[in-house]
Amino acid sequence: MRRLDNERPKVEYPTRWGYTLIGPDADALSELAARVLAGRDYTTRQSHESSSGKYVSLIVELEVRDEADRVGIFDAFKADEGVKFVL
Repeated sequence: MRRLDNERPKVEYPTRWGYTLIGPDADALSELAARVLAGRDYTTRQSHESSSGKYVSLIVELEVRDEADRVGIFDAFKADEGVKFVL
């Protein structure tokens, strides 16, 4: 959807949020989620594998408390060298 008013969508917290991690190793992505989200309730599921088999995507879903929590998790995933992209 294209927003004409240039305002960010309003998110009411806490809310369920999903991150897609893309990297070369599904096990490493799962281990990263376990480290970053230690002590929290979350789910993971493998989403796609590239046709060459070089990359996989893992969807991680959990309840985030607020925007700082949501962004902090994103930044922690993004900082890992085994992650090519976080969506």
